[in-house]
Amino acid sequence: MSVVADRAQQRPAEIATIVAPPPRRLSGRTGNPIARWTVEILIAFAAFLFIMPVVLIFLTSLKPEAEIIRLDSLLPKQPAVGFHDNFGHIFGNPEEVPIFAGSSIAFSSVRA
Repeated sequence: MSVVADRAQQRPAEIATIVAPPPRRLSGRTGNPIARWTVEILIAFAAFLFIMPVVLIFLTSLKPEAEIIRLDSLLPKQPAVGFHDNFGHIFGNPEEVPIFAGSSIAFSSVRA
């Protein structure tokens, strides 16, 4: 008897069990959940460490020069004064804004 004839004689349920792959978990996660949570917490902590310098730079840009030199606190006490001192020239002279915007667009659109 040939292989085709043997398969034709088998019942459909038997063929389905032979052909069907083993069932998979829907989440796809395996292993110890405590280990997974530990890894996720470490990744979140690393992300926090990477983002904090950017946040500190932004907060420092809102401080007047006297607050930057004293270093009393991380948060600016007078952010409006710091914004005016540090960004007043750029936003006070609208003719210079297109220069900055144009160069940013040009450099961000260039592919390596």
